Amino acid sequence: MLFFGVLNVTNAKDSNIVRASDFSEFKGKGANTTILIIGANGSVARVLEDALLESSDVKLKLFLRNASRLSNLQNKYPNRVELIEGDARDKATLTRAMKGANIAYANLDGDLPTMASAIIDSMRESGLKRLIWISSFGVYDEIPKSEINRIKAYLPPHIGG
Repeated sequence: MLFFGVLNVTNAKDSNIVRASDFSEFKGKGANTTILIIGANGSVARVLEDALLESSDVKLKLFLRNASRLSNLQNKYPNRVELIEGDARDKATLTRAMKGANIAYANLDGDLPTMASAIIDSMRESGLKRLIWISSFGVYDEIPKSEINRIKAYLPPHIGG
């Protein structure tokens, strides 16, 4: 089962609190919120796009290799959906796509190190500060337990605000 919502994370000395909500917090403010979705035709991204378009007022910039695949969304929501055709390894196209976005969401497959580097470099150049990176890494138990323990030890000081 997939659940999408806004996760608010508070990092206190004695506890980490994560609260999930629907997208209603964007209602009425969405005209001022633009989310860039990189890998916009992926199955998880499609669920997110539908949820955002149905339950919020946010604008979406949908970045994908073949923009015609999502032309139906642009036709249905002409004032809220912008299609951007590009490659997630192309810094120039990514940087242009990030202009005017408040947050980027990436859900990609392929050469992830190259794509991640291009996205981070483009964020620096465009001034975009927020990124949500979605991955299925580890969901199929392909990571040895010793590696998971090493990663867990690293995470706590980096979680939260």
